[in-house]
Formats: sequence, C-alpha cells, structure tokens
Amino acid sequence: MSSELVWVQKTLRLSEQFGQTSQTETSGIIRLTVAKRKDIEHIDAVETAVEVVSTPALHVVFIGPGDLATSMGLRGRSDHPDM
Repeated sequence: MSSELVWVQKTLRLSEQFGQTSQTETSGIIRLTVAKRKDIEHIDAVETAVEVVSTPALHVVFIGPGDLATSMGLRGRSDHPDM
C-alpha cells in the first residue's frame, strides 16, 4: 500500500471520528483513491502488452518477474538475460 493511500485513510478516519464525514463517505473516498492496475505475469501476456497499457483509466502496469520467468521455463531466474 502506498504511503499516500495510508495518509488518505488515516486522514479520513480522523475526519470520520470527529463527525466530519460518515463511514460510507470515507469508504467511497478510499475506493476512489486506489489505483487501478493490471499485472503481466505470463509470457503470453507480453504479446498483448500494448492492449493492456491502452486500457482506459488504468494507472499502473506491473510486470511480475517471478511468474513471468516461470512461464518462460526459467523458474527462480528472473535475472536471466532473456527476461
């Protein structure tokens, strides 16, 4: 969890505690703060990477090196040159 999200959660919880926002409002704001992400963890997904990064409203694309290496037959070798 990012430090920014933790700060938002703490700030909103304090606001809720002192009656400035309701629990429903707090939960909604926290959900809006969370980044939308996609993971690329298989060699087949690399072929569709352009489509993945073109997804509207996507904030982050994470490449999972361990899973990707395993899908390439390189389990435990995410530092392999083919990666």
